[in-house]
Amino acid sequence: MENVWNIREKKGLYYLLPEEMTTAGKVDYADAAVIAYIYYEDTVQRYLDYIKAVPDQMAVYLISSNENTLKELRRFAPDRKKTYVIEKKNRGRDISALVIASREIFQQYEYVCFVHDKKEKSEFERDMVDFWIENLWGNMLKTEGYISNVLQVFADNPSIGMLVPPEPYCYMYQNDFWSADYPKTRLLAEELGLTNTIIEEKYQPITLGTVFWCRSCAMKKLFEKKWQYEDFVDEPMPTLNTISHAVERILAYLAQDAGYETGTVLSETYARELLISLLREKREVYDMLDKGVGISSPLYLRKFYARKEQIKKYVSEYSSIYLFGAGKVGRCYAAALKEMIGCCPKAFLVTNSEAEENSIGGIPVVTYEEITMDSSAGIIIAVGRKRTNEIKAFLDTRNYTEYLCPEDLPVDEDCR
Repeated sequence: MENVWNIREKKGLYYLLPEEMTTAGKVDYADAAVIAYIYYEDTVQRYLDYIKAVPDQMAVYLISSNENTLKELRRFAPDRKKTYVIEKKNRGRDISALVIASREIFQQYEYVCFVHDKKEKSEFERDMVDFWIENLWGNMLKTEGYISNVLQVFADNPSIGMLVPPEPYCYMYQNDFWSADYPKTRLLAEELGLTNTIIEEKYQPITLGTVFWCRSCAMKKLFEKKWQYEDFVDEPMPTLNTISHAVERILAYLAQDAGYETGTVLSETYARELLISLLREKREVYDMLDKGVGISSPLYLRKFYARKEQIKKYVSEYSSIYLFGAGKVGRCYAAALKEMIGCCPKAFLVTNSEAEENSIGGIPVVTYEEITMDSSAGIIIAVGRKRTNEIKAFLDTRNYTEYLCPEDLPVDEDCR
């Protein structure tokens, strides 16, 4: 058995779907329902616009704990068939809406979509949160045709139990949330009796945002627990390490325990915007690496990182380390040694013909003949593959054979 992250990667469980219906659906809309928890009264209409894409034959349940929002939802409900408004206690936010207010709904339908609203905490976050909202809602309810295509994925793939939007793009996903939420998620897994799943700290969860389409049977164990509103912390809720965060992280593991796989689904529109954003950010990151620490190509950085533990072991055996090479690779390795291992190279080594600079980033550039090598000094070859053999031969003629060539090392076990 493997972690849900690895299963998704190896099997390619990513579904890029058009927004127009591709084939006549095999799923009866009457067997599916959409549940939306909407709290913020100033953005109600934005989410109701997504709800309008849901086919009339499909039930919609609108849940809120905000009295003003409930009024808006009740005004909307009569204009649409099979739309029901549910009031819940103002505790537990979207998670209590899922596990308490929605419990009986999950028992009535074969397929269920759960979504909820989001709110930026500052003006700085507005654009990022807007993109996050489109990720969550647009990748679940983009159009009626898109919804039909999502349900078709379930019909065509009996092994799929849950479809979720991509992990959030930008800074929100870079925060180290999993190390804080992992222990509580493991405890919840034990409490729910999940035995047919693997939850590992080294693989971040793939269900973030508590938004998904699922086969309701895949969530069975979540609803076997008799949840109470008192199970959830009162407001203001902490940003990490609560039972709410554990429920959000555990969803794909619930599906795996029930014998199903979790895939990622996204609309063509969102995929296009995501690709544009990723390529733009890639250019910006490369530029920052180049101007900030002299890493003009992340390729060398990835090679270093993939062998970090072996390089670290070599470095620990010597009191001083030299980098043979003062070009792109050498500069990259100097930065990586400092940031990842805490080692500052004593100097860059070059051949006589290469000595064009006296120092780089405060590290001297010297020829091999200018230093005195003994057993306390180690050399890491930091040149491109084409020059590696040349440098090896150079060192061999000087009777120095204890060098380390990262290019020759296998990838570390945890990087495979």
